[in-house]
Amino acid sequence: MNYFVLFILVTSTYFGLNEACKKNQVEIHNQLGPGKVLQFHCRSGDDDIGVKTLNFNDVPYIIRFHDEIPNLTNFDVRSEQFNMIQVPKELSGLIRDNPIGFIEYGGKPAIFDQTYLIQMGKVDLWVLEDGGAWSTKSLVLQPCQMHLLNESIKLLVRGTTQTDEVILAPCKLFSNYYLLYYDLRKNDLRKFNVGLTSDHWFGKPYADYILFDKNESILHLET
Repeated sequence: MNYFVLFILVTSTYFGLNEACKKNQVEIHNQLGPGKVLQFHCRSGDDDIGVKTLNFNDVPYIIRFHDEIPNLTNFDVRSEQFNMIQVPKELSGLIRDNPIGFIEYGGKPAIFDQTYLIQMGKVDLWVLEDGGAWSTKSLVLQPCQMHLLNESIKLLVRGTTQTDEVILAPCKLFSNYYLLYYDLRKNDLRKFNVGLTSDHWFGKPYADYILFDKNESILHLET
């Protein structure tokens, strides 16, 4: 049976499209279709709300979290259960104010910490292993690649490729806009120049990214 697991990074701030949700909370909506009931179970090491049900188009069920402890919350669609996983203690004081991204690495959830990337060329990768423990390793760029980074341009993690390249992008749009691809396997950084012809969105923090795998193309989307 095919299934997937959705991981949500919950910190003292929040991440989402158009700032739809308040900080430290998850809103559960049932959009399965008329007459279909969504059943879910959310629990952590300290709390268990039990099994809940939500009818189609009901008022969303809201789960709120404490500010002090950043956690990963995973939802297993097959079992319809939420589980909370505490992030590494070493990151607890960093996640709120530093450029840390949640990615997939080798088919596993991981945290990409680029706090010292621009200044020192250093990143830390934390991977959640099958047993629930976190493994970590540090990568340092070659000096010859440091020129690809700009101290005045803040980068955000925008996803990963199938070959475990982390996609980094400037927060705001500008004429010589670009993407950076950090290859975690080869410890290599490459730059892809996008280039923008219209200045309508320059300086505004609005950008979206659609990532395609090797089997997808515009033709497939059109059909």
